[in-house]
Amino acid sequence: KDVRKPVNVVVPMTLASRDLLLTYMDSAFLSEDSIYKYQGRGGKEKIIKGALMERVISVQNAWFKEGLRLTHQWADAFTYGIGVVSPQWRKHKAQNTVMKEVDQIFESVIKQFPSLKAKAGDALRYIEDRVVFEGNRLENIDPYKLILDPNTPIMNIQDAEFVGWMWCDHSMQALRREGDPEEYMFNGKYIQMLAAQGKATSQFWDSTIDGRNAKQNLMMHNGMLMQPLNHGVHNITLLIDLVPKEWGLSDRDRPQKWMITISGDMVVRQCHPLDLMHGMFPVCACAPNSTG
Repeated sequence: KDVRKPVNVVVPMTLASRDLLLTYMDSAFLSEDSIYKYQGRGGKEKIIKGALMERVISVQNAWFKEGLRLTHQWADAFTYGIGVVSPQWRKHKAQNTVMKEVDQIFESVIKQFPSLKAKAGDALRYIEDRVVFEGNRLENIDPYKLILDPNTPIMNIQDAEFVGWMWCDHSMQALRREGDPEEYMFNGKYIQMLAAQGKATSQFWDSTIDGRNAKQNLMMHNGMLMQPLNHGVHNITLLIDLVPKEWGLSDRDRPQKWMITISGDMVVRQCHPLDLMHGMFPVCACAPNSTG
């Protein structure tokens, strides 16, 4: 009320305690290039391979800002009691200019397109996408959008029958990601059609359950900016241990881990077995207050 009077800055003890814990975690785990250590066992060749692998992972950590994502996970863990990340393979692409000389075979192909004027010996310039870098990236999962198996304690999350989460992106991202066969995604055009009609949302998505929107005054922001675009897509991803034969997915009658993603509660976006060499769910949980 009076700008001339000094203002007392009050720091809640819980916030100060959380920041102290985060500072410790960052200094303990992120002070080196990588927290992942590899040691080759055997001869010199295996020792060198282990050292090279450690450097590769270290570079990927820098590319995808893993320190920031780990700090995010620890902040969730100390704030909400649980922080979960999903390690996923990601690629960063850019456009590259390519020059190609027209040979006689290429010239015969070009003649089918009257708008293209080129003959043998000419140089054509065109742009193509190229992968600048790729590697492991941690995806932070909102604790309020997490789907856990109630029959399994969080400390044994890999023994669960299923684990999943809800996440949001947009229709352009759905189309872009399905262009990469390593993403195992499809039905992008149907997701785009739903999003254009504003129907790519989920009935299970609740933006008020955690109270963060009201506390941070985001309700007006959502109403003014997000809804008119109508391109948002709500997704539910489930990693589940199932018997494919019972689901009509294959003739296999033994348990197998699968990854299934549904967009807008009606379009299947992903459905494939998790062919990961470690044989585990690609999730990592941090729950410091859990008693198991």
